[in-house]
Amino acid sequence: MRSAIILATVLGLSGCATTLTTIPPDHTLGPGNESVAIGRLTLDLTQPPLVFFTNLGRMKLTVTNETTGTDYAVFCDKTGLDSEFYVPLPPGRYRFVSVQAMNAISQLPPGHFNVESGRVQYVGTIKFSGTSLMGKGRWHVEDESETTIKAFRERYPRISQPVAQPMPEAWGSIGHGNWRVLKPQ
Repeated sequence: MRSAIILATVLGLSGCATTLTTIPPDHTLGPGNESVAIGRLTLDLTQPPLVFFTNLGRMKLTVTNETTGTDYAVFCDKTGLDSEFYVPLPPGRYRFVSVQAMNAISQLPPGHFNVESGRVQYVGTIKFSGTSLMGKGRWHVEDESETTIKAFRERYPRISQPVAQPMPEAWGSIGHGNWRVLKPQ
């Protein structure tokens, strides 16, 4: 009985999210509801960790589809503290939830983006500016679409659909961020 309670607590705290990784280079958008979300995740730190540690894993952005309540774990394309993501994402309105880098996680302040059916959607550059992973800082969503779209077009020449972009008022500061260390699992 005690084991069951501990297991239920662990599962409840860890949550289940659908894992999304980078689409393959030969990916195409077919007819129907298929969509691709592209963007960038970057940590602009004045005291970055040693390069060895930053290359241990990919950063993860968690978002929630507000219509279905489904959580998605969006993994960046490369290791390090600055990477793009190109992932399949069902159409809907999404809320930013958190960012995980190495063994630290930061809840994101309120921020939203939409993904339309059959489109490529640029969601922005989600950037943390602060001192370190354990320090305080500020989250921003910025428009660095030219760089991200250029990299996307070079990597995925078979996807010819135009890239939809959020309205300019979506850019800007979304609030303060605090990091906490995750316990080993």
